[in-house]
Amino acid sequence: MIQEFKTALQLWRLIPVSVIVIDDIIIAIIIIVVAVAASVATSLLIQPAAQNREPPELEDIQAPTAEEGREIPVLFGTRNIKGANVVWYGDFESTAVRRRSP
Repeated sequence: MIQEFKTALQLWRLIPVSVIVIDDIIIAIIIIVVAVAASVATSLLIQPAAQNREPPELEDIQAPTAEEGREIPVLFGTRNIKGANVVWYGDFESTAVRRRSP
């Protein structure tokens, strides 16, 4: 491919035949730089515009609650319940943490 590039330059008479002593590495670097630039330009054109979203508030969080009188959903299979009502929390025992101040 590099030889074809040199031949094309000769045919277009952009560079005289005597100056075609350009190292193959330099031509390869030029091709890589052009390819990377084209890739970056394409990705910048394709990406969607950033949206201005507001941060979530405390009311937006759907954590499990424990409310009296709330319905208990009956589910079959595996489901994701948002804002579930905690009915039973195992054999929970609370113990006070006491520290001695130094």
